[in-house]
Amino acid sequence: LARRQSDTQMSPAFDAITRHAFKAAKESRVRTDIGAGAVSIASAAVQLCQRIYSDLSKQHILVIGAGDTGRLVAEHFTQKGAGKITIANRSPQRGQQLAQQVQGDFIPLENISDGLKKANIIVSTIKTDSPIINKTLLESCRQNVENRPLALIDLGLPRNIAQDVNLRSNTFLHDISALGRVVDHNLALRKKEIPLVEEIIQKEIKKLKDWQNQLNAAPFILTLKDAIEKIRQEEVEK
Repeated sequence: LARRQSDTQMSPAFDAITRHAFKAAKESRVRTDIGAGAVSIASAAVQLCQRIYSDLSKQHILVIGAGDTGRLVAEHFTQKGAGKITIANRSPQRGQQLAQQVQGDFIPLENISDGLKKANIIVSTIKTDSPIINKTLLESCRQNVENRPLALIDLGLPRNIAQDVNLRSNTFLHDISALGRVVDHNLALRKKEIPLVEEIIQKEIKKLKDWQNQLNAAPFILTLKDAIEKIRQEEVEK
């Protein structure tokens, strides 16, 4: 019972702290660019693709690999409203599970040619001793595809995609190094916003302290009111 009473007494303070914390967070997001730009490799991959395709809802994305990186990439594309996502993976169980999660399709890794024929964006995230995609494979798979832009993101170590794909027209290949530069740039932009965010936080802390001071003064004020009321009653009786 004592613990419940203590929790009850603490709840107003906890509610106040939570309210001011959420307010500071919301204002920081609205008034500053502290949350702008991708700061992870997976989100940077999606950001790069958005530079090539302004409307992801019309694009077909092939994600090769259903591990942690592949899952994050697929989730980011889903959040950005990607039109269709196909997952290619060695393990059917894991690939089908991710495909279902992002409401996409699954193909076995050995059937990757089927995915290459249709995709506008290809992101490869698997572990392999040698590249699984090269210029010759792309040209054989995409003979009947119009010369539309094709974005390839290589997140594999070692490389999943051979450098010679850049020799194809309208083909854009980016690797982890390029994505790392995007992340570093975005982090630098976010750091510039820190002083303004700190001002917003300090403002909410001051409001919280003012509320706390008023709360601490409440018992004294009640005592003072009781004393004044007692004096008033005594004077009325006289």
